[in-house]
Amino acid sequence: MKNPIFPGGAGQVIYNKRRSAIGPLGRVKKKEFSKVKDRAKLKKLLTDFVGRKINTETFSNEFTIFFSQEIDYECLSEQEYQLFNELEVIASRFSPFKEELLLYEKTYSSEADVEKKVQEILNSLNIKK
Repeated sequence: MKNPIFPGGAGQVIYNKRRSAIGPLGRVKKKEFSKVKDRAKLKKLLTDFVGRKINTETFSNEFTIFFSQEIDYECLSEQEYQLFNELEVIASRFSPFKEELLLYEKTYSSEADVEKKVQEILNSLNIKK
């Protein structure tokens, strides 16, 4: 019996009139669009953080998850990758607790460390705030 949602049957890819692929999980995004979207998300995270739309803890969590698990690294230049990778190390070690920062200063990053690296990236890549 054919699947009413996916007339091509479960697991098969069919094409609509515009020739965009539709599979069991929905539309398949074009890789180029995904790369643009990844770069835009990185830029938005940085500008939202600098513009104080998100706090340091939220920024650090969102950036770390996105950069380490979701982004297509092919969309970045070598310089961008290097800068964002350095930020990921700092952001992943962010701690809002002063006690941890005092006891383990080489392990955890402070809010000032995160802000400094973000500013360095914005200046190096000429991203407007």
